[in-house]
Amino acid sequence: MTVNQDILDSNSPVPEGFHVMAKPAGPACNLSCDYCFYCEKEIFFPEDKSPRMSDEILEVYTREYIKSQPGTSVEFQWQGGEPTLAGLDFFQRALNFQKKYNAGKQISNALQTNGTLLDDECAFLEKNNFLVGLSLDGPEFTMFIGRTKIKIPRSTGYSAPWKCCTSTGLRLTFWLQ
Repeated sequence: MTVNQDILDSNSPVPEGFHVMAKPAGPACNLSCDYCFYCEKEIFFPEDKSPRMSDEILEVYTREYIKSQPGTSVEFQWQGGEPTLAGLDFFQRALNFQKKYNAGKQISNALQTNGTLLDDECAFLEKNNFLVGLSLDGPEFTMFIGRTKIKIPRSTGYSAPWKCCTSTGLRLTFWLQ
């Protein structure tokens, strides 16, 4: 008998599961912050500079992740690079697969983003109750200190993310120099 079987056969409480942070756009990011621990992972994708999670992988991941969770709720966590580079269509397909395979479990989604690409996504995230985590480097005048290889116009500003976070929930991650 394995250790896991011993736990399940005993009167001990069932383990609460585990969390996985999926990276639907791999290490791709529109900012390339100097301090990012994940940007260097692009070397693992030499042929494909813009790796994306395929629909086939998304479906298998969704089905197996839900099935592997022993409790009544499952939280999908989307991170990057910059996960919004996967596009709204990707997240709609993810929700469709979650609905297809939920097996009566409560499904929730959390998205960690730099927020610079959020615009039309705001209504989608709010409608589907995503918890939105914004990675900020302080107020706007310090926002670009560690973002020296920035791939967006600085005039874009950060007004869009705040629109997203009125009712979806907000988790902030600050980088302090």
